[in-house]
Amino acid sequence: MHPVKTKYTKYVYALGLICVFLSGLAWVLASPIGGSPDDDYHMGSIWCPRGTDTCETKIVRGQPEKMVPEPVARASSCHAFHPERSGECTNRYRDGVKAPTARYDRGTYPPGYYRFQHLFVRPDVGTSVLLMRTVNLLIAVALLGTLAVTVPSRFREHYLLAMLVSWIPMGWYFIASINPSSWAIVGVFVYAAALFSSLWGTGKMRWVNLALALPGAVLAVTSRGDSAFYLFVVTLALVFAVPRKRWKLPHVVLGAVLSVAGVLIMFSAGQSTTVVKGSVQHNADFFKTLRQSLLFFGEYFAGFFGRNRGPGWFDVSLDGPVTIYALILFGAVLLTAIRSGSLRKWLSAAVVLGTIFAVPMMSVLKGMTAHYIMYQPRYMLPLLAVLMFLLLAGKAREKIIFSPVQLGFLFFGFALVHALSLRLTLWRYVSGLDNVYTVPFNLDANIRWWWNIPVSPFRVWIISSLLFAAALCLFAAVLRVSGAQPKQGGQTGAETDPRCAPTALKEPVSALPAAEISAAENPPAC
Repeated sequence: MHPVKTKYTKYVYALGLICVFLSGLAWVLASPIGGSPDDDYHMGSIWCPRGTDTCETKIVRGQPEKMVPEPVARASSCHAFHPERSGECTNRYRDGVKAPTARYDRGTYPPGYYRFQHLFVRPDVGTSVLLMRTVNLLIAVALLGTLAVTVPSRFREHYLLAMLVSWIPMGWYFIASINPSSWAIVGVFVYAAALFSSLWGTGKMRWVNLALALPGAVLAVTSRGDSAFYLFVVTLALVFAVPRKRWKLPHVVLGAVLSVAGVLIMFSAGQSTTVVKGSVQHNADFFKTLRQSLLFFGEYFAGFFGRNRGPGWFDVSLDGPVTIYALILFGAVLLTAIRSGSLRKWLSAAVVLGTIFAVPMMSVLKGMTAHYIMYQPRYMLPLLAVLMFLLLAGKAREKIIFSPVQLGFLFFGFALVHALSLRLTLWRYVSGLDNVYTVPFNLDANIRWWWNIPVSPFRVWIISSLLFAAALCLFAAVLRVSGAQPKQGGQTGAETDPRCAPTALKEPVSALPAAEISAAENPPAC
């Protein structure tokens, strides 16, 4: 691939972001009302946010229930856990008919996410759901896209790869849903990457990145109690990852305040209180649980990519090609990321990986789940991209760590996994999924459910797949430019000072004498 001219880079990048957003709209459309895990609960909490009187309360069988539009209360139950059923069953429910629901937040989740999404409630439930999903997608693209511009160029490839290898397909699916995990996944990673970039940056970009860490933290603390706690985990990991001399007072204050706030919110949210405060069962065998956890960690980890935990209410099976290809891509990037590193890198990665491993194990010890692999991987998914970013960024001697051929292979794989997973998800709701190996190429072959829009499911799939592949090609072109040409005077960042970054050297680091490599890899603080 020939790199585009530098003066056109910003336009190519902007076009790539537009392609990503338009491609993501297919995931917005891919499922009907109630199509993601616990959507009945989250919709009830959005229509009736805690602390407001927007919904009438009735006592049903001795329990308080909220009166909500019929699709909010009942749409999920007609197709959840029944992959053979299409989304057609949701058409029987009417927006103007009220129905009671006991599925709403009573203090389990932070209230911020639900109150924000309540702003987009409209008389038509379907329109409301599509609007909320689109807003979540827009927030993600805007925040992640802005941060990609401000990340020091030597970390840009690591930043992009960490997201792609961790979020395709399941992260991308949740981001375009109304599940609070959308904000948790985006928020935790934005906070981690922005604070990391600020610590290693110089000039005004350092403070721009520090400012970007704040909206990421807001998304995390207002969406889920566990993602609020992850801010503490990320901050602790960065303490190990970045030398003390690079921590300035604003970084220390922001990290400390947000970490404390995250821990407090975690304790106040019933969602994660049992894991944190609950006592270990009297008959729990710690060493037996540890052995079983180590044994099944690989299978649990595969759940990040849809293994037994696919889209919908885990009733869209991605087992087979999608999960296998995704794991191959992850393994390829992981092996490159761990090829070399310092003690700081290993300690910071150990903090994040230890959390990913230990939290499910504690849920078994405390009786929340009967088996390690029953803890839902999506709860830990916000930390996966953070782990990969720390592993990739912590080893770089040069900005570019993959050759054009290697990068092309990876990006082709990401495009393929995206297309296959979207195809399965669409067919499951458009027609009903009896067998993942009998999905026709033409998704319009048996349309039993679809939104009232002029674009058919098959066209949505084709357009989204092509746009996602186009976005990857555009980003690859931008990466080649940023990696092949050093920044010129007048720009900020560590790479602009010849004392501060190996990219400012006239020779590549790999060509330097052995005695000079250490100094090139560890530039002085600026």
